[in-house]
Amino acid sequence: MQIKPTSIIAFLAISTMYVCLSCLGMGALGEYFWLFDLFSHFRLQYIALLTGAGMILLMIGRWRHGGLSLLVAMVLVMPILFKYYWQPSTVQAIPQPNSVSLLSFNVLTSNKNKQAVVDYIGDSKPDFAFVMETDSQWVAALKTLEERYPYSVFQPESNNFGLSFLSQHKIVDYRIERLEAGLATLIVYVEIEGTLLRIIGTHPVPPVGKLNSKQRDSQLIKVADLINEEPSIPTVIAGDLNASIWSHAFKKLKARAKLNEPTHGYGLQTTWMSSSILFAIPIDHILGNHLIRFLGKKVDVPLGSDHNPLWVEFSVVPEYVAF
Repeated sequence: MQIKPTSIIAFLAISTMYVCLSCLGMGALGEYFWLFDLFSHFRLQYIALLTGAGMILLMIGRWRHGGLSLLVAMVLVMPILFKYYWQPSTVQAIPQPNSVSLLSFNVLTSNKNKQAVVDYIGDSKPDFAFVMETDSQWVAALKTLEERYPYSVFQPESNNFGLSFLSQHKIVDYRIERLEAGLATLIVYVEIEGTLLRIIGTHPVPPVGKLNSKQRDSQLIKVADLINEEPSIPTVIAGDLNASIWSHAFKKLKARAKLNEPTHGYGLQTTWMSSSILFAIPIDHILGNHLIRFLGKKVDVPLGSDHNPLWVEFSVVPEYVAF
């Protein structure tokens, strides 16, 4: 018996559709089993595969499956377009005081392009730079920027979880908290034109395995609790959170601390493994409480790291409430 090529194509396309639907279902249950949570991060890939499978199925006359595949893809993509790409006209009506910029960059401990990263920070001149995976060699390289960044905090580690913070503005106070698994979380208080701003930098472990997943979740919950201890202070949290926007851990962090992210009009860009179509996901984030007004966001080139630098521009707006 001869199998028609269209039958093989239909089988592959339908199989792709059902695999994507299964992965989406497992991702939705990530709170209950660590392995399922890993499937939650690849929403963009599922949309692309469902769209491709649906178009192929329609072209070969498989209307029911093709329509279903495209319908699911549309249901998945519409919230992303609305939340990250559509900019309400009300945004322009909100006053925009003097703004500052923050760079969050996981530079990768083994990255040999240290001078390129240092030059990048020096040339682009963010007001603040939170740099992750900084060992003693990275700290030595970053300290060459001390003339431009006279206020700095360095916490080198040899385990890929060192943190560094560079600031053009006066650091009033700071502390290092070991919230989970002995990993450092940096809490810095800076003064901007008489206003106190708190910046929290954190980098939990990747959620690969039951223990690591629990430690990541616990660290993000403890960060949320830190924010809630002083709700009246304008606060920004930055870092490689090892959780995409679709992960239950990220959603819980936002909800528990009532955080906003730069969304409307700024787009959704991947920040880890961006050169790989299969694995590129957005796991680096900068969030703010109700006293932070985001004015811009961009993702830049990785400079030898497996992460891309993430930039935001923001201002402190008393009594600002996100829509």
